[in-house]
Amino acid sequence: MFSHAISIASEYIRPIIVTKRLENQSITCGMGTFIVINDAGWVLTAAHVVQDLALAQQHKIEREKYQNDIAIINANPTYSIGKKKHEINQLKKNWEWITHFSLWWAANGIVAATFQIDPITDLAITQLTGPLDNLQVKNFPIFANPATPIKQGTSLCRIGFPFHQFTALFDSSTGNFSIPDLPPLATFPNDGILTRNVMFTDSATKRQTHFLETSTPGLRGQSGGPIFDTNGNVWAMQSRTSHLSLGFSPTVKVNGKQVTEHQFMHVGWGVHVSHIRELLEKFQVQFKSE
Repeated sequence: MFSHAISIASEYIRPIIVTKRLENQSITCGMGTFIVINDAGWVLTAAHVVQDLALAQQHKIEREKYQNDIAIINANPTYSIGKKKHEINQLKKNWEWITHFSLWWAANGIVAATFQIDPITDLAITQLTGPLDNLQVKNFPIFANPATPIKQGTSLCRIGFPFHQFTALFDSSTGNFSIPDLPPLATFPNDGILTRNVMFTDSATKRQTHFLETSTPGLRGQSGGPIFDTNGNVWAMQSRTSHLSLGFSPTVKVNGKQVTEHQFMHVGWGVHVSHIRELLEKFQVQFKSE
């Protein structure tokens, strides 16, 4: 049922690898999905996929202040060695500071400049630069018309890049990451039906966001990917998975002990196409419409 639509979506989605190194020298890797919107290099992904970029910039300022404070203490001629050590120990060092951060946009040499991020809707857009031909994207998504909404029970599909695990290396001399033996990054789709239209109200701003809920959950690595119908028209962008309590908690015996298992149904939430179109129109990004 979705074979043709999946082949369409596979032409314009690509993986994004997020790599960061912390002050404690640990390195983590994560993966999401981005949608190439047009031939000018504009792309869409989930804001939470790239949110650590802003955090890394904040941490850079905090680390520089910390290092400057140490330099001031060490340069104080009235302090003894013991006094300097004491004063430095009083400074707050955050071992969770992000020291290095990288976004890999499916091909080497491709970079993002300024992001336009809407954290409430979990949408982020940016214009990539570099050897965009290496992305090998020639067809682009068609965003559905929100003026003709789909009905409850409509079949939908999402696609992205889950189930990939790899380890990054960090070169302290260059400050760069590398991923040796990066495996082929295969796409993975899962289908379901539209269960509900969910209206989420932000407690701080009172702004309302429209999500499409699907009967199947989104998978880690699919964030930022499209949710589309059998014709391939995009109705939402995968944002999160919601866990609905089923209201019963059976007990089971595990290693000789009685354990209560709380039962949940996992469903997917995708940011409605109306918000996607609003953001693209706001920044005058050209896109294909149904």
